[in-house]
Amino acid sequence: MRDATMNAEKMGISNRKAVFQLIRNAPDISRKRLSESTGLDPSTISRIVSSFRRQGYVKEAGVNRSESPGRSSIRLSVVKEAAVSYLISLGVEKTILALGFLDHTIEKIAEFSTPQNFNAFLRILVEKIESHYQKYPAKSRIIALSFSLPGIIDRKNRYIYNLPHLGWTGINLREAVETSLDKMKVEILTANEAQLSLMAERYQNETMAPYKNGFYLFLSQGIGGAILSEGELYMGRSFSAGEAGHMRIDKNGAVCQCGGRGCLETLAAIEPVVKDYERKGSVLTGANTIEKFRTLITRYNQNEPLAVDELSAMQEYMVIGITNIANLLNPEFLMIGGMGYDLPEEWTTILENRVKKEALTSAGNQFKILRATMDIHDSTLLGSDLLAMDYFTEKNIR
Repeated sequence: MRDATMNAEKMGISNRKAVFQLIRNAPDISRKRLSESTGLDPSTISRIVSSFRRQGYVKEAGVNRSESPGRSSIRLSVVKEAAVSYLISLGVEKTILALGFLDHTIEKIAEFSTPQNFNAFLRILVEKIESHYQKYPAKSRIIALSFSLPGIIDRKNRYIYNLPHLGWTGINLREAVETSLDKMKVEILTANEAQLSLMAERYQNETMAPYKNGFYLFLSQGIGGAILSEGELYMGRSFSAGEAGHMRIDKNGAVCQCGGRGCLETLAAIEPVVKDYERKGSVLTGANTIEKFRTLITRYNQNEPLAVDELSAMQEYMVIGITNIANLLNPEFLMIGGMGYDLPEEWTTILENRVKKEALTSAGNQFKILRATMDIHDSTLLGSDLLAMDYFTEKNIR
């Protein structure tokens, strides 16, 4: 009898979470659609929705008259400020601090140059969060600090293994932040920037819906990646799965941040590309590497010979790297994001055709290359918010 009761309770929680996730991910969904999508009867849906409304998590958002002729249905959506998280998109050169909400809207608060020293970074971050927190009226709704980080992270323990371009290793981020923000009793969440960007695209980009197996290639000062396997993020035994930037392309190549030689990111990441272009005698305008790379793309589009040569070489190395990924993982798609969002649109077709030609026939057949729909900052911020609101759902929907 006790086992039956426990199983019923688990089923009830599972049903509530399924309904809540649908309302989160499909704004303006109706009770009828919830019933059809979950297989739960209308009375069960009504009870669940009513409980969410009493808790202040869900609201009725108007009338939808399109579901059947002559009949109307009430649209449902989450309450924006029912849960709030601080989002920290930590880049190699710039950090963005924002607020993320339950409805996945985002409001930027501040940005600052990322210090090379972790303690200096933490001081600036804490100062900006505390300044905002003191004035924020809904303090009790803040559930987490959600970090997007450029390196290898232990998501479970909130531990930084290695952020190679900043030289940060072996940092207990949870402990450091909780000690510095001791008055804020919130959860600390962490994830790799490529994984969060993949999460963001899966949430917002409808063209991703048919795909269950793929790879997200994140171009920035280095190169990262995230693996989608049977519809779930695959992170590996120690959370480093997908680090495509460290596949070796040239054993006699330049020394990489990881200590190896000739890694893909020493040849096709934006930092070495920008440096190589400027080393050849032409200065790029821009306050940082990202801005300079955008200037380089502009010159490429204007057919400046040196820019064309530089980015054509980058493209060749990308073909090699993506072909290796296609042969190794046999994914349905590879999405190019991060600063890949800024690459010329025609590169998507060029890269896809080249990889299909050079990969194994079985790997290249029906293989697609997709271009990210969000830039390097928007994708990491949205992914950080999704991470925070997934945590909220798991903790509070019972």
